[in-house]
Amino acid sequence: WVNAYKRVSPEIILEQLKMAQVQMLQYLESLDPDAKAIFPVSWAGEDISTNRFDIAREYTERWHHQQQIRQAVGAKSIMNRELYNPFLQICMQALPYHYRSFESPEGTLIRVEVVGEAGGVWSIVRKGSKWEFSNEPGEIASQIYIDQNIAWMLFSKGIEINQAKQYWQVIGDQELGMHALAMPAFMV
Repeated sequence: WVNAYKRVSPEIILEQLKMAQVQMLQYLESLDPDAKAIFPVSWAGEDISTNRFDIAREYTERWHHQQQIRQAVGAKSIMNRELYNPFLQICMQALPYHYRSFESPEGTLIRVEVVGEAGGVWSIVRKGSKWEFSNEPGEIASQIYIDQNIAWMLFSKGIEINQAKQYWQVIGDQELGMHALAMPAFMV
């Protein structure tokens, strides 16, 4: 397709993209948000997902590629509260599933904070044999701080953890905290 489209003018490509966007939006609006999606959101550990979460997954893909393009051409970033915070909230749905292999004592609490105006705080706690989101206070085993300017790149594997050292900090259990930095939050 890349070779075939080398002869197509930018104006025609933009028209085709606009038309595809309209059709995609119409299709997404036609879906029952609570019905079963065609594909599960596997990076969040789901075997079955709702259309709502599948559409959210689609948002992460589109946000990610839009940000990459903007970064490449020097255009204004879309890392603002309105657009980036929803991206982060969706990505963080992978957190409990990402920690599934960690055998920690009951009540172990991990907190991830994406620092910046668009950021947020997410906590998971070990309950029984799995990790769950929690708003309950408790002793934090590992606190992870990630600068919002680099979080999207870590979650998309667009940068190595060690390359981004000055943009994150782990306080407490280092092994638990470092694991959050390696979380894949969508398929790349």
